[in-house]
Amino acid sequence: MREALGDEPLPGVRAREGGARHVPTVRFKTILTGDAFVAGDRVRRDLLARFDALVVEMEGGAVVQVAERYGARWLVVRAVSDLAGHDGAIDFAVFLEDAAHTAATLVRRLAPVL
Repeated sequence: MREALGDEPLPGVRAREGGARHVPTVRFKTILTGDAFVAGDRVRRDLLARFDALVVEMEGGAVVQVAERYGARWLVVRAVSDLAGHDGAIDFAVFLEDAAHTAATLVRRLAPVL
């Protein structure tokens, strides 16, 4: 799957309008999902260490459950905008647009090998 990403960099994301783009790092690793918002550093660090995971989120599990139920292949792609317990230093609307464009590019590159 990594080979499908190619050498072309992803479009990247900005922290705010007019800012420099940050080209994201693509990682393949466990993503934790659950029904509780994680808002503290200690809880986040404990969960990530206990399960050798990269991030904690709340939506991917539902998508995976539906896909598994219907026998569909699945892949969760996340753009991490903040760390639990930290103040966000971004313009979320700018990040959202850039993250969506970057995620769409990533999915188009990976779709042929899924």
